[in-house]
Amino acid sequence: MTLALEDAAKRNEQRISFTFDDSVGKGPTAATIVQKRLDIDKQRLFVVATTGPVLATLPMFDDLNDEKLVLAQTMYPGVTRGHDYAFRIFPSSEQEAALLAEHAIRAGHRNIAALHIQNEWGTESVNAFGAALAKGGGKLTAKEVYTFADKDYRIVLNKLLQGNPDAILIYAYPDHFPVIMRQFSEIGRPKPLLANADFAIGTIITGIPAEILANTVFPAPAYLYADQNPAIKSFNERVRAAGYEPNFDIATFYDMTMILNKAVSTAASKNPAEIARALKDVFPYDGVTGHMELTEDREIKVDFILSRWVDGTLQMAK
Repeated sequence: MTLALEDAAKRNEQRISFTFDDSVGKGPTAATIVQKRLDIDKQRLFVVATTGPVLATLPMFDDLNDEKLVLAQTMYPGVTRGHDYAFRIFPSSEQEAALLAEHAIRAGHRNIAALHIQNEWGTESVNAFGAALAKGGGKLTAKEVYTFADKDYRIVLNKLLQGNPDAILIYAYPDHFPVIMRQFSEIGRPKPLLANADFAIGTIITGIPAEILANTVFPAPAYLYADQNPAIKSFNERVRAAGYEPNFDIATFYDMTMILNKAVSTAASKNPAEIARALKDVFPYDGVTGHMELTEDREIKVDFILSRWVDGTLQMAK
């Protein structure tokens, strides 16, 4: 976000600035921060990131009669529905779930079992996958959960295997994938695997058996195919020069900032409703994360590519 503001300022186009508050990903903390900003600072334009804080704070804005604009930056399915002041400039897990379900049906995997993190994001994302799978004639045959504290996943993986599914969906965070995948390999009952987009983060492949990597399909943002886009390569070099390792989240929040800045610069006034109207007119938008379209629910669709890890590199899944 800071990098985007610097770039806008260099072009004499900066129209926004941010005040940063850290909720440490906790809903109650985020609610306290938002309440202060609403009551004391009279702010009416917010960016709220991660699932817990977004779900905790959106009802607060529902009760606010003033005009407002909230960018809800989470993959939680359908987060903007029913909140006509909310936009999401971040991919939805519904989009990746639909891609995975379509792949499963094409591959002949009709009966799928799922393991997911036990929180709102994991639960609703797998539910979205199940709904998409059912539309194609498939069935989610079993669901098991794990918690952040878990270290041994063998019991839940064996439970999923008891039903002899055609494939297994694993919805997890990057830090959890390596251990889950190694333990699945140790069980010695191979199955085709599906994973959410967090499996596309290159650092997670360290220590995962090659046969597991080759047997796992996941949606990767087009951004990660940087060698095909000089603009992305240039952006990544600038992120590294600033002392950070580039990733999709950094690129997404860069684009979000540029999109919001453009909307503010073209809005008829600083009124949040006017900025919201201008925000709709920014799309379609091509940024460092690729091409983006805005849906009727004020959410974006991004370029995802169904992928596999092959010899340490991303390759399109056939």
